[in-house]
Amino acid sequence: MQNSKNFAIAALICGILSIVLPWIPYGYIFAIVAGIVAIVLSVKVRKLNDANKGMATGGLVTGIIGIALAGVIMVCAICTACALVQTANLLS
Repeated sequence: MQNSKNFAIAALICGILSIVLPWIPYGYIFAIVAGIVAIVLSVKVRKLNDANKGMATGGLVTGIIGIALAGVIMVCAICTACALVQTANLLS
């Protein structure tokens, strides 16, 4: 019981971190890792069907949102870098 509560708290914290980290330069790499950890921990807690299912669901949702957000920001960063390289080539 206590072990699943700790996993649920850790899943929620990792999920929240996965939403916050993409806004830091190059933080989207760590956000993807934190999101995956949040999803794995929350699925583990949800399989136990105990009282900590709500926190585990919160960790699952925030982990999914964090991974999606990190993916969008990563694509934007890659597109920006490509546009800068192309602009530099046109200017030279």
